[in-house]
Amino acid sequence: MDWVVQKTTELGVREIVPVITERSQVRETRKAVRWRKIAEEAARQSGRSVVPEVHDPLELKEFLGRNEFSRHGDAETRGRGEMKGFIFWEDGGGSFNEAIKKTSVSPGLPFTGSPVHLFIGPEGGYTKGEIAFAEEKGIQVVSLGRRILRAETAALSAVALVQFLLGDMG
Repeated sequence: MDWVVQKTTELGVREIVPVITERSQVRETRKAVRWRKIAEEAARQSGRSVVPEVHDPLELKEFLGRNEFSRHGDAETRGRGEMKGFIFWEDGGGSFNEAIKKTSVSPGLPFTGSPVHLFIGPEGGYTKGEIAFAEEKGIQVVSLGRRILRAETAALSAVALVQFLLGDMG
């Protein structure tokens, strides 16, 4: 997780919310303070003026059930229980490319004005119940392809893909 915090900070994420799932190996940690320091250092080294907010870990269902998902969302979606994003699942889900096309408000600019939430599963992946709950909350189930990636590799791949598609890279 140290590495994920560091690298996703360098890539420009605004918030990091570690979630606890049914298959999480670690159920409790007191590393949030450490992760915040890592984010501060990574922001400084990469020339970012904004340090991402690193939250204390939350249960996945608690996070998905919140009414306010981000301090960065637009006023229209904040507080209404709407969340836009993707949950990456190795056991199914649609093509990430197709999901982006379906949700774009204009070509290459999906989710303009509101945050994009990316959910990367733990070792062992998500359960079918967790996937169903995420779908109920409006999260699209997608795949990163045929390869099963380690969580840290999947996190960086997903962030880089979304940023590229949003025009933040390249």
